[in-house]
Amino acid sequence: MKNKKKVSSLDLHILKLELEKSKLARERNMLVLNKGVFLYFSFMFVGVIGFTSGYVSPKILNWLILGGIGSLVIGIIPYMFSAQKEQNNLNLLLSELKKKRGL
Repeated sequence: MKNKKKVSSLDLHILKLELEKSKLARERNMLVLNKGVFLYFSFMFVGVIGFTSGYVSPKILNWLILGGIGSLVIGIIPYMFSAQKEQNNLNLLLSELKKKRGL
């Protein structure tokens, strides 16, 4: 059998703190994403309702659509980077734990 080393209590606490920190960053970026999606649908709603009612010209409708898409992109980008960073950190932690255990 391989010599399996136990993970120390301090390592477990550090691991739990890293995971909690990762969760907090994900939640923060999820809030930004939710606000971006809300703004996108708000722009679309105002644009479509305003255009069909005759209050909004086609030029303003185009600007509203671009503003909605821009807000959606601004909401998505931080979440994507956060998810990628979190995945890289978890892969690094897993590889370090496997090295400690001798796997």
